[in-house]
Amino acid sequence: MTKRALANLEREQLSQRRGRFGRSVLLLLATILSFGSVSLLLTDQLYRPDRFVIDQLKIKGSFRHLNPVDIETRVASEAVGNFFSVDLAAIKLRVETLQWVQTATVRREWPNTLAIHVQEQRPVMRWGQDGWLNDLGQVIKLPPGMGPKNSIRLQGRERDAATMLQAARRWQQQLSASDLVIEKLSLSANQAWQMALREHATGHRFALLLGHHEVDQRLNRFQYLYNNQLQQPGYQLQRVDARYPDGLAVRGELQTTNDGLASAANPENELAMNDLSGTLSGNTP
Repeated sequence: MTKRALANLEREQLSQRRGRFGRSVLLLLATILSFGSVSLLLTDQLYRPDRFVIDQLKIKGSFRHLNPVDIETRVASEAVGNFFSVDLAAIKLRVETLQWVQTATVRREWPNTLAIHVQEQRPVMRWGQDGWLNDLGQVIKLPPGMGPKNSIRLQGRERDAATMLQAARRWQQQLSASDLVIEKLSLSANQAWQMALREHATGHRFALLLGHHEVDQRLNRFQYLYNNQLQQPGYQLQRVDARYPDGLAVRGELQTTNDGLASAANPENELAMNDLSGTLSGNTP
């Protein structure tokens, strides 16, 4: 075979390969366009408002204050859409604007149902003048007169709310062993703690200052001295300052007896108070 014939053969083979490649590309493009058209048509059918309409609503949860009818009304006031186009995030947000709703989970159930699981708010402690904390440490608003009775009142910055909730729970459990009730717990901007305590047996109230260092150790020291030395006949605590490295500063008052005289006139009580004031500045276990 001559060189010219060989060159002609190579050109012909190259032309055939190019033709086959071009046909393959055209076939691929046609396939993609076909799938795209089918997908667009299918999507149009799936998302049409009159197809796959959601006409069932399930509301789940354990409710004490919430009325499921209020949830239904809140959802119905929004255009829900069909099964595929429904905006679950928007419905979740709308339900969570109800006053007693803590969280809501929204999902689809084939073929025509919208299921909403609602967690009701659980207020556990008071916050400031008229707010509440839920069990997650979040500040919430409730209607007047709602919420648990005789709950601890917390006072501080909202960003410290969760920390204060945990501390109040822990310290109340600890002080219950001494028959003391925390009525108010405050945390200042510089992280200094203060309590308003009530003696469960007598109803007497007094303040406890803990400061912002070694707070648990200071509370332990106070509790030890309260159990062993601070409960004196005829003497009521008014203020206990535990912000000292190894002792307490105590202010209280002597109570009058039935004959109208101050109990300090009783030598035994006066001696007990003198002994008490002498021990508070010393080391404690």
